[in-house]
Amino acid sequence: MVQTVNIDVTKLDKTLFYKGEKGTYLTLVLFDNKEGEDQYGNAGIVKQSTPKDDRERQMPILGNYKVYGESKGGQSAPQSSVDDDSDQEIPF
Repeated sequence: MVQTVNIDVTKLDKTLFYKGEKGTYLTLVLFDNKEGEDQYGNAGIVKQSTPKDDRERQMPILGNYKVYGESKGGQSAPQSSVDDDSDQEIPF
């Protein structure tokens, strides 16, 4: 199964970026559309993950995602890849 994610990077809350061992990271959460795919074939929406004590704050929808192909045995968690460019700065 392949998933593609489109986000509006101008809506990112840069205070939620965090430094890791191999780079700077951001946690995104995918929410399924309750009624299935929308008229554009999007399977759901994308939001930033917020700290536990800040869950009441409404995060803007950053974009949407699509799923291509079928997974066998139910849905599996999306896989992410991380580049090992720890020297590269965030461009914004």
